[in-house]
Parts: sequence; C-alpha cells; structure tokens
Amino acid sequence: MTAVAEFAMLAHGWRRILMLVVAGALAGSSAPPIFFLVALFLAMPVLVWALDGAERKRSVRASVLGPAFRIGLAFGFGYFLVALHWIGAAFFVDGGWLLVVMPLAVAGLALLLSVFWGLGTALAHLFWSAGPGRIFALATALTLAELARGYLFTGFPFNLLGYTLTANPEMMQATSLVGVYGLTFVAILIAATPALVWPAAERSLIARVLPLFAAFGLLAGQIAWGNFRLNET
Repeated sequence: MTAVAEFAMLAHGWRRILMLVVAGALAGSSAPPIFFLVALFLAMPVLVWALDGAERKRSVRASVLGPAFRIGLAFGFGYFLVALHWIGAAFFVDGGWLLVVMPLAVAGLALLLSVFWGLGTALAHLFWSAGPGRIFALATALTLAELARGYLFTGFPFNLLGYTLTANPEMMQATSLVGVYGLTFVAILIAATPALVWPAAERSLIARVLPLFAAFGLLAGQIAWGNFRLNET
C-alpha cells in the first residue's frame, strides 16, 4: 500500500486524472443501490494522497481552479458517472436516437456535479496539513460541497455520500441524530482514515492504525445503536 500511496502522491498529468476517475468510479459503487461500502475505504485514501501531492499555488484565485480543484473534479466525475448510472435507464423508454445521446447526457451531468467536489477539494487544500487534520478538512469541505449541491440551483441531492452509510434499516437510524449531511461528514472521515496508515513516515504502527480502528468502531456503533433503536420502537 505504501507504493500505491506514493504513486498517488507523485502522479501528474493524465496519469493523475485517470487514476482519480477510476478511484471515483470505485467510490461510486458504494452509493445506492450497490452499497459496496468497502469501495469507499479503498477510493477515498487515493483522493487524500493525491491532495498530499498537489502543487500549492500562492494566490487564492489560482488555488481555487488549480491542481486541488482538478483532483476533486476528476474524482467526482468518476463517482457521479457510476453513482448516477441509473439516469441512463430513462433513455431506454423511447430508445432510438436517444440511446446515442445517453452517454453524453450522463457524462455531462456527472461533469457538472463534479464541479462542486472540485471546489470542495480546493477549499480543503487551503487548510491542508501533514497530519490527521487534513482528513477533517476534507470531510468538512466536501460536506459543504454536498450541501451546496443539494440546495443551489434548485438542488440535486441524489446519491449524497451520506447515503453510503444507509445500506440497511439499522444504519439508517443514525439519520435521526445527524441527518444525511451529518452522515456525509462521517462517511468521508472514516473512509479517509486508511490514508493515515500509509505511508509509514517513521510513525509507530499503533499511531498509524488507531484512527482506522476508531473508524471501524464508529461504524459498528452506528449499526449497534440502530439495532437498539429498532428493537425499542
């Protein structure tokens, strides 16, 4: 995994873009109706590592539309391309020439929505650090981006990242506490924790894996509390 982390940090140009689109697509499989949550834990660290290697710009304006923005844009494009694949089903109703434009319509919507994620990663990178604080910055900024996506321009809150933590009735109960945007923050935060394990960077094994075990504990606690709530009602 250290080699993967180093590749993600050092990748540039088309290799970086391709890597992030693939990682985003993998993350998209964690959204409904697939709910392959493991994919989010595999993909989100790639986003963190890519931001670790993103070039910093001196001006705020250059930072907003700089490498960090393009990283989020590519990752978001892959995510929405897979997460919103079901939109293409509508084109099969009439078929014909509509099937020709279906890929363009789905890809165009995915690209448009990924702008929100690009702005989110650009914001997060303004507060980037070498320590665990960077995943909190990413979780906060992407949650704000998802919040904006859900409300601006009439809103399009489909397949928010928080929905990845609602695969069953037990997991859904947490929305009564923090709502779907709270779950979005938690989903990003816990899925990004593997990025704190690799590379080692002269840290002890305990210091590296403790956040990951805490993430799994939080996930287990969500399920346990949901089970308790369902049994009490």
